[in-house]
Amino acid sequence: IDCQPFDTQSSNISWESCSIRKWLNSTFYDTAFNAGEKTVICKVETDNSVASNKFFNYADKNTTDYITLFSRTQLTSKEFGFSENDRDDDVRRCSKSTDYAQAMGAGSGYCNYWTRSHGPTTVQYVLSSDGCVGDCHSPVEANSSGFGVRPIMVVDKDSGYYSSINRIGESVTITFYDISKN
Repeated sequence: IDCQPFDTQSSNISWESCSIRKWLNSTFYDTAFNAGEKTVICKVETDNSVASNKFFNYADKNTTDYITLFSRTQLTSKEFGFSENDRDDDVRRCSKSTDYAQAMGAGSGYCNYWTRSHGPTTVQYVLSSDGCVGDCHSPVEANSSGFGVRPIMVVDKDSGYYSSINRIGESVTITFYDISKN
């Protein structure tokens, strides 16, 4: 949807205090959705535990968010429809950049995008344009540019307003997952 650094500083990589989380839950949320659409977007606790950061022993505080990014664990979960092997080139994890994201610096076609999971020091893990998660290629500094933003959210599918959220258009693909099993 957009192209943003994970954080404006390279020294601050926690999901709790990064600039992309603030942008997603304020500027993006307030601009992309009208008042009716906001009624179906649920504010949920985002799991930032070690378990959400598959393969690495790093954890952040859990947060409460309207909009978040995928974690490494979600991107390697059969429940979300993905390959469990983070090194697989899984096309289901790929995301095409919008014209706007390309204008902001994301690559054309399938682009690399941020996860909320991190590794040591100031590196952040991204999903590569070929569907490989994390260090299949190289982890990148949190203040790097050129990486896409693929927001995820939980919506109240029982809401009467639910069906109109698809009005956003073909530049945005909203994929609904049943997370009630988690």
